[in-house]
Amino acid sequence: MGSQREQTHPAVSLTGRSAKEGRVVQHMVARAHAGPVACVQHHPLITDVCLTCGDCSFKVWRLGMDAPLYASPRLSSQVTCAAWSPVRAGIVFIGTGDGRIEVWDLLDRNNEPLLVHHLVQDAISVLTFKPLPATRSRKSTQHIVIGTTLGSFHWYVLPKILSHAPKGEAHYVRTMLEREARRVAYYGWRWTERRLEIDRYGANLPKMLPMEFWNATGVVLNMTQNGDFVVNEKTNPQTLGDVGRRDSDDSLYGEKFYNLNPERDETLLEMVAAIRMKEEENLRDDSVNLIKDT
Repeated sequence: MGSQREQTHPAVSLTGRSAKEGRVVQHMVARAHAGPVACVQHHPLITDVCLTCGDCSFKVWRLGMDAPLYASPRLSSQVTCAAWSPVRAGIVFIGTGDGRIEVWDLLDRNNEPLLVHHLVQDAISVLTFKPLPATRSRKSTQHIVIGTTLGSFHWYVLPKILSHAPKGEAHYVRTMLEREARRVAYYGWRWTERRLEIDRYGANLPKMLPMEFWNATGVVLNMTQNGDFVVNEKTNPQTLGDVGRRDSDDSLYGEKFYNLNPERDETLLEMVAAIRMKEEENLRDDSVNLIKDT
């Protein structure tokens, strides 16, 4: 069996043989959905990315990260199945509990579905695609097969826009996912720093500026439906400039707590650089595989 090694990380654990043997088993534990996970599928073109669905959403994950790169908005019905398009790197097909098939284009617009088709009244239980042939022509089409909980079976021929990928789409999707991976890494790093600040300063930790401060400066704030405050567009820009340049030793502003920390910033930059190197390696591997396939 060879030598065993274990490496632990919050919500992530890696076990297996040495990397030189090329047989490392990776095991990831993450809290993905509130309830049963209905499906898990690796990306057919980007090997370290996978898709999950459950409750009323679907999520895109990168192996080794305990937070999703993308989480869909909460849908009106339970997501019962989901699948990557075998030819379009940024396309996800999902089936819902009320009989809808939705097509999501993560590269173009990820806040709403590209296409919605109400197929049946019962729940969609499974969807899959026709295997790709060894060689494909421009006239070839893609087929999708859909099953429901009441035993019905549906076979559809997809339109050309969903059967053929634009040039370079896989590269653009990976670039987008790389950006999201850096965002997730920064969020995790910043959350850790925030906890350290709470432990360090306790009750003296600077909080959001109170309304009295903004009223004194003449900045007009409006409350949104989510309870957040935004600056009214009628506010004089000169006023905002004065607020940004205002100096004070009062802990209310919290400036002394957020001075640059070279050691902390270096840690973040090293983490981002490691992610970028991994993405560049994956891009090279994808290019080699693409050349071999052609």
